[in-house]
Amino acid sequence: TNADGGLHLTVAPLEPLWKRLPYDKEAQTLMIDAIGGVLIVLNAIVIGLSSDIEPDWLGWVVIDCVFAFLFTLEMLGKLHIQGFYVYVCGEERFANLFEFSLVVLSIFEAALEMNHHLTGTD
Repeated sequence: TNADGGLHLTVAPLEPLWKRLPYDKEAQTLMIDAIGGVLIVLNAIVIGLSSDIEPDWLGWVVIDCVFAFLFTLEMLGKLHIQGFYVYVCGEERFANLFEFSLVVLSIFEAALEMNHHLTGTD
């Protein structure tokens, strides 16, 4: 209480996210999720462009491979931050399993597309 008998509260200011990153797993997870969201939006834009602008261009396949690689890094980063047990058995296990499935399919799709373009076969 203060001198007039009222209650005085002091609130410590929150540290900015970038200062908490080295030691705060929740902040690290938020950052990974934000990066993943940006990647999803960029990938959606590229998919839209690739269906309209020279769909058979090899560059789209290379860009798709880059996105598959970046999504893999994002998934591995989350696995590293959360730890294997929490990633597989924690509260977000179904979302993580879904993400893992999408990453595996993305890698498989990129490999098939690259094979198709390099060999000229379907």
